[in-house]
Amino acid sequence: MRGGRTWLVMLGGAAIGAPAMAQSAPAETPPPAAPAVSALDDIVVTARRRLESLQDVPASIGVLNSAGLDQRGIASLDDMAQSAAGLAIETSGGIGTVFIRGVGGGGRNIGFGTRAGIYVDGVYVGQFASINQSTSDIDRVEILRGPQGTLFGRNSVAGAINVVTRQPGYTLAAAATLEGGDHGDRKARASVNLPIADQQLALRLSGALARRHGFTTNVLNGQDLDNIDRKSARGQLRWDAAPALTITLAGDYNEDNGRRLIGEDETNLTGTGPSALPGRFDVAFSTTPVWESKFYGASGTIEYRLPGGATLTAISALRKLDWARANDLDYSPLDLLSTDYNDKFRQFSQEVRLASGGDGPVSYVAGLYYLNDRARTDRAVLFGSQIGALPFGLQPGRSVTVDAAVTTRSFAAFGNADVRLANGLTLNLGLRFTDESVRLAHYDLDGSAAPALNIATVAGLTDKVSTSRLDPTVALTYAVAADVNLYVKYSRGFKSGGFNIDFLNSSQVQDGIRFAAETANNYEAGIKSELFDRRARVNLSVYRTDFQNYQINQFVDLGNGQTVVQLRNAATVHIRGAELEALAEPVAGLTLGANLAYVDATFKSFPNGGGPGVDLDGARLPQAPRFTGAFFGGFRATLSDGGVSLTGFAEYSQRGRSFSGAENLARQALDRRHLLNLRLGIEGPGAHWAIEGWVENALNDKYTVNRDRDFFGTLFRNWGAPRTIGATLRLAF
Repeated sequence: MRGGRTWLVMLGGAAIGAPAMAQSAPAETPPPAAPAVSALDDIVVTARRRLESLQDVPASIGVLNSAGLDQRGIASLDDMAQSAAGLAIETSGGIGTVFIRGVGGGGRNIGFGTRAGIYVDGVYVGQFASINQSTSDIDRVEILRGPQGTLFGRNSVAGAINVVTRQPGYTLAAAATLEGGDHGDRKARASVNLPIADQQLALRLSGALARRHGFTTNVLNGQDLDNIDRKSARGQLRWDAAPALTITLAGDYNEDNGRRLIGEDETNLTGTGPSALPGRFDVAFSTTPVWESKFYGASGTIEYRLPGGATLTAISALRKLDWARANDLDYSPLDLLSTDYNDKFRQFSQEVRLASGGDGPVSYVAGLYYLNDRARTDRAVLFGSQIGALPFGLQPGRSVTVDAAVTTRSFAAFGNADVRLANGLTLNLGLRFTDESVRLAHYDLDGSAAPALNIATVAGLTDKVSTSRLDPTVALTYAVAADVNLYVKYSRGFKSGGFNIDFLNSSQVQDGIRFAAETANNYEAGIKSELFDRRARVNLSVYRTDFQNYQINQFVDLGNGQTVVQLRNAATVHIRGAELEALAEPVAGLTLGANLAYVDATFKSFPNGGGPGVDLDGARLPQAPRFTGAFFGGFRATLSDGGVSLTGFAEYSQRGRSFSGAENLARQALDRRHLLNLRLGIEGPGAHWAIEGWVENALNDKYTVNRDRDFFGTLFRNWGAPRTIGATLRLAF
């Protein structure tokens, strides 16, 4: 690993903060800045399932480490998208969805998976609620852009987010952070590292609390909505049983309780007139929104270092998610309609892999993977006491219900190898074989209480979707200079097929609720460079990705004048773009950087996407602005011989105009965003204490993150957070 200072921070291929190391115990306090400019620290990642320098990986990868998270005040994963190139985490229907390179979606029901995988310490935790988890005690977050089918497998056609936590070490250390701000913002987190037996047994514990009042007021009762109420805990026990054997047991728990909105109404119930509350952050709901998720699990990791230098790793993991949500469906003071959703996920995974060591002409990783995922949903649309006011013949106290279960079993064998062909020239080859079955154990839909709405009644429907496929990766890297690498790459991935388990009408059920897997082929070229004696880092990638059998809602002509909207393999998608990430330290104590992304994501073919006979060929994908960018800078200046320092950080991010729907209608237009975040603080000697003041959205930009139409035609939107101000105290021992 190349040398350099250790306090600079890294983001997206260029770093901001402490070095990103894996399988080690980072110190709780970073060392003080050196008095003169020196090389940027090397960034080590595990994006290819083995430790290697970021600059040597032929792929577009963004990295945000623990210091970068702290520097930006990022408390959960869904807060980090503002800073990373090509990443967006947007709210749709109250659910946070990951978009990478303009592609995201999925997660609305248990039969429709997401397009971006989320992994924590090598364990797949892909359910939508995992994006709300705390960043407490996280060492780094790696953002892998583009299809990751070879090493990460299913449901990573857009990319993957690889979270690496801090590992237990053999130095006694503790840290705590307290935060307070307006809107009732209160956050606290703490961690402790406990060596139990010298160089043999160590324990690391951490926890976090986050609370904030909501920005939206329910004028009927004065209650604030869209609040934050989160708590989390993490524990890891590391046992170095022998010089070559390490066993780590880990457990985590995340709880998220709040009153999360689907949106604020812009029109009346039927979408034919303006809302009675046209103002921002005001609603009149007869049903209080509820969001309750419990996301937890445990894992065991065994690492055995073979005599030749290779490492054998086995990871066994159990994950669980219990999620409940309730919302007002009529957006009015009347007690008409509300939803009550309850989903449960149970997951077991096992991975065994062998990774080479040393600097030989061939380096490799190979492994086997097994996943068993069981999901259950129980959802209802409830008819309120005043439902008779609607002309549909609905009766108070009745409901329309969905009860379904889906089981996914996936087996995979994978391998990836770098072969040094000549001095500076390396060939990378990878292949993954996947055999997967997604089984609809049962689907029960009872629409008998709403005959006028034509909701189907289905009992005990079963089905199965099976997929067997090979997903390759081929890349060539050429070192044109000691710190300049060029690469070209081809990769492929797939998103699982599944079932449209929703509130469907009879025609939708008759047409069939099954859809097949979608595939993505990615072509990419890039340059990774470090300049001026490694005082600057510039990484650039350009790419094209083609999606086939894209899963999306489409208008389907059933004949005899019947047309339905059906989730199916309806489109082909063409994406091209570029990412630029740069970091430099022009003078000692000053860092400047930028993370920029351009994305042209369009439907190459989407027949009947906008209605019968209305093709959406050439329309832009939802939530895919052409330009996003972040410009940031940080400084540290010593104020006294005692080591007290003045610190500061500023980040300006911009997100271009986009649309919330595939039709690209004016009512789906999402505002441009211009967000400025500022921090200024004082840090004590050895970074044992620090206090800083901050302001987020300093320009108080008013922007919309989502707009859509609901059940009866109500148009609604979600507003972005207003300006917030606060202070943070950090302690480390």
